[in-house]
Amino acid sequence: MLAAATSVPPGGGFISPGQTKTAYQAPYDSDEWTFTGQMGDLSEIRMVSNEFDTYLRLYDPSGVLIAFNDDSNLTNSFISERLCVPGLYTIEADSFLSTASGVYTLSLNNGGNSPAACAPPTTPDRRPSRNWNRSGSKSTP
Repeated sequence: MLAAATSVPPGGGFISPGQTKTAYQAPYDSDEWTFTGQMGDLSEIRMVSNEFDTYLRLYDPSGVLIAFNDDSNLTNSFISERLCVPGLYTIEADSFLSTASGVYTLSLNNGGNSPAACAPPTTPDRRPSRNWNRSGSKSTP
């Protein structure tokens, strides 16, 4: 495996939507990739390796874990997450076993933008109508 470590760069850095990066995952390590997300973006993140079981985590701009995945397709990982806060997001590309290592690809795609999907849910007005009294029976004019 040492040949792969020298011919493929270590992971981590900036990734843009539409890009696929190839990197080497060292044992006892995880790689942090960052990207800029806009409110309403549907980020689709895929990590694939033929050499180890992948594990993905996604953190929002404040560092809170908002999504994770292990084994969306046997040993590969996939996250599809609507981003509702603009800012710099962090993808943690990791292996399921801390001792695992090898080459992987990480791809980031934008599945569309819908800021309305981030709007808080509205609740219907629960006040009684003018034709109903507090006991629930219809008022007479």
